[in-house]
Amino acid sequence: MLQDYAGRNNSAADRVKYSSADPKRITDRVLASVDFKQQCKDKLDDLLQQLNWYKTWGERVNVKDFKYLRDRGIYIRLYSVDKAAAQSLSKDHCVAAFPERDGKIPIALFTRDESEKLDLKEAQLPSLPIKEIRRQITRKKRQLTEAELYLEDQADSLELLYDLSPFFERPTGVSAGVGGHGRY
Repeated sequence: MLQDYAGRNNSAADRVKYSSADPKRITDRVLASVDFKQQCKDKLDDLLQQLNWYKTWGERVNVKDFKYLRDRGIYIRLYSVDKAAAQSLSKDHCVAAFPERDGKIPIALFTRDESEKLDLKEAQLPSLPIKEIRRQITRKKRQLTEAELYLEDQADSLELLYDLSPFFERPTGVSAGVGGHGRY
């Protein structure tokens, strides 16, 4: 893991170092940082998908309005369809088409029947308002950068960890020492 970060230059003043007397702590922190970095990437991907929803359907859309209308018996379902499918839908359903985006036509189906749906994949509403999504994207990008910098700093510990790796791989417990054969 740390090989990916070795050779990157950070200023010495900004580096975070751990004592070579505590290799377990270094290892635990590196593993936790790799996990944290992946969690940040996953969350960032989710937030970017939600932001993309707003770019398709409108940045001024308030998702709470969908619930408000649903509570009053008006159901809106959102889809992205091909041009050919969009033309045939307008004949059979109460739909509104929006300008084409990424080769698809965004379609909103309006109905008073809660069970009425199109045989298409429905666009999921975002779980957060756009302002909060943007705030969290900025935060996740910062956290991702910090995790990468930490891993770059710890890449200098790579040689130490290689030297100590036989100690991490040694079997432990009573059965490992029986007869000195290390069988278990």
